Amino acid sequence: VIYLLLSVTLREWSSVLQPLAIAAVAHAGSVAKTRPWAWMISQRIVYICLVAHAQPALALVAPPLLTAPRSVSCNIVTPLRGPAATDELEYGRGTMADLSSIVTLAQAEFGKDYTDPVSKFGLLTLLTVGFWIRLCRDDHSILTCKDASNDLIGYVEVSPQPAGEVSGPFPLPKWAKGLMGPLTPYLANLLVRPDARRRGVGGALVVACEQEAASWGDGVLGLHHDRTDQKLVRFYRKLGFAGDGVPLKHQGFELVYVAKRVRPS
Repeated sequence: VIYLLLSVTLREWSSVLQPLAIAAVAHAGSVAKTRPWAWMISQRIVYICLVAHAQPALALVAPPLLTAPRSVSCNIVTPLRGPAATDELEYGRGTMADLSSIVTLAQAEFGKDYTDPVSKFGLLTLLTVGFWIRLCRDDHSILTCKDASNDLIGYVEVSPQPAGEVSGPFPLPKWAKGLMGPLTPYLANLLVRPDARRRGVGGALVVACEQEAASWGDGVLGLHHDRTDQKLVRFYRKLGFAGDGVPLKHQGFELVYVAKRVRPS
């Protein structure tokens, strides 16, 4: 609640305080299941906080209604220099119009273990706000793949992050990340719809990330993946990523950091 009040009062700090506030409320939801009034108040607080920043609160339960505030400069629709449209698939940059589809795909992948309504609502809240912020950031790119019907079948994120660090659910301001160390391009959340897999979509999205990162200058594109998943190990190795193999325990997973040199064409 303190975070939420500060977020509403100090609007210029919303990119840091608001995500923390909403995350706290969503986490508290599991405790509030036995106290409906507390959960109801939490929802109202989230509503007030979002309205204060011109974000329709109905987006938390109906993401298609969420639109970008007019005062925010969101990602521009421009064609990628990456893979061309093949097999009736089109690759491009994600925009606010893709928010609902991105959240739906992410929730289907990350919400497999969420069964009760409160947990599902909390996850939906985190994903909706998190991706809304990402789509509004100039230093954060979401690259998408759509089929002939313009339906989203996959996406991936690339952004500057402190070298070797795991990115969190909400992107920090670039100046804050810079305090943690040198920034390098970082690939995260590569997701492809299950019925569209084994068609080269994942590999094409990674290539698009490489070319996006290369447009920033010489550098290293890094990522973390589950070291126990042999399919992922082979997938990234085939694409030229390599690492030292030192495991990193993170939220119940054994991750390993791998990277690949990228250069402007």
